[in-house]
Amino acid sequence: MPLPAAAAAARASPCHTVPEPGGPHQRTPGRPPPPVWPGLLEVSFRGLAPDAIHAALARFTRTLLTAIDIHVSMGTGHGALDAGSVTDLLHASADRSPVKFALTIPVDLRRFDFTTWVELPRFDFATSIELDVQNVHFALSAATEFPALETLSLAGCIMDMATLVPRCPLLRALSVTRTPDEVDTITVHSESLQELVVSTFRSTSTIDIVAPALRKLTMAMDRGIDNSLSVVAPMVEEVTWRCLYYSTYIGIGKMWRVGSLKVRAVEKMELTDDAAAEEEGSHQPRRAHVLSLDILDTPYPSQRDFAEELEKIPVPTFSVLELKIATRSHVLGPLLLNLLRICNAVQRLDMVLVDTPVQVTESCDKRCPCQENNRKWRKIGASERLLIDLTEVQIKGFKGDDEEIHFLKLLFRCAPMLQTMTLKLSDGVTDDWYNIFLDTVQEYPYVNSSVCIG
Repeated sequence: MPLPAAAAAARASPCHTVPEPGGPHQRTPGRPPPPVWPGLLEVSFRGLAPDAIHAALARFTRTLLTAIDIHVSMGTGHGALDAGSVTDLLHASADRSPVKFALTIPVDLRRFDFTTWVELPRFDFATSIELDVQNVHFALSAATEFPALETLSLAGCIMDMATLVPRCPLLRALSVTRTPDEVDTITVHSESLQELVVSTFRSTSTIDIVAPALRKLTMAMDRGIDNSLSVVAPMVEEVTWRCLYYSTYIGIGKMWRVGSLKVRAVEKMELTDDAAAEEEGSHQPRRAHVLSLDILDTPYPSQRDFAEELEKIPVPTFSVLELKIATRSHVLGPLLLNLLRICNAVQRLDMVLVDTPVQVTESCDKRCPCQENNRKWRKIGASERLLIDLTEVQIKGFKGDDEEIHFLKLLFRCAPMLQTMTLKLSDGVTDDWYNIFLDTVQEYPYVNSSVCIG
């Protein structure tokens, strides 16, 4: 084995990578394998078959290693890689009581029997464990616990999270990504967890999170109609959220649906220049959240309501609303008014109206449902005192029609704190409509407004 000649290098650096067999440090045939240098603290295996890695681990004279990193490379010992060999690797590593442990197995190991369970042993001293092993079923014995574990990363694994997480009493950071099709439920109940990443694109997944100490949450998922999602995290400060609604219609009113939803956190100072607000209270960074929506029309009835869907995200208010709307020449006033009612704490509105081909835009006529809604929403303001917190608005893609002007006037009327209005009109807008937009914003001189084309 290639470890004896590494002693000189190991004295300079306590981390060593085991090279491929047949390298310059290959031992002479007939000699017994020498012990591994006792000062070695960290070891990384690359390009070795599982049995060779197991044999190398058995030769370490230390019973406690700082870190073990195992990567079963492509083209190395695939025929011998089965549930038994993976189990042996895990137990041999656990016997060395590493503080950090990482195991990576390539995705396309076709000869591996993915239906066989692999026992995950107890790691008494590990504070960090990373398992990147696609479609491997992990099982836990009744005695398996991870009393010191603080960071756990699972990529591609099939694991009963409801059983695993309670056995990690000190867990602070958990990442569950690339969940295979066999994973129907992700349950994370933890009193200690502070950071959580979950990424799943199964349309039938059930996600159940209860983490009272959680501070940072990242979620990415494809929400199907059968999904159940529950997040209880009252202390969360920073949320990143991505949801693709390929298989479910999330309705906003009767004729619009959400194609995708994204949430990201920003510093509040990015949204305001208020020096007094910056000096208030805590020294901790103050977070605000941006809600981004891709919206399109739909002829089908919605399966879930957007407002109810939004309540599942553990963010009480959104400071920025970003909209990308495929208009198809529909009247937008009712849609936008509905969104501003739901997101009534929004301070900044960024809206992009996506152009559509002529043959599509001509599909909207007087019989379209948007026209019926249009007759109702124009009366808003006279019969309803709607107040919104907008201070900044940017709209790109207005083409020039009466409905756009009505919506602009509604914003000016219902947003008493509005400071900035920026309009970027479509390239094809006529000079007459450009002047109408310009005249409209000039009716409100207390707002810093600009109108341009393109």
